[in-house]
Amino acid sequence: MSASGKRDRLAQLVSLVDDGALTVEVTRRITLPELPALHAEASAGHVPGKVIVIPA
Repeated sequence: MSASGKRDRLAQLVSLVDDGALTVEVTRRITLPELPALHAEASAGHVPGKVIVIPA
């Protein structure tokens, strides 16, 4: 996929989110130092939804 194709696809996804037609379940926000623990949880299958990693 070309860069312009990726931009077009991203624009479509953003439009769906803006319209409320696409939602993402964010279950938690963590900082970078918490990332190893999150990885262990994910490996064990205990992370539902999406996690946002916030640079500290």
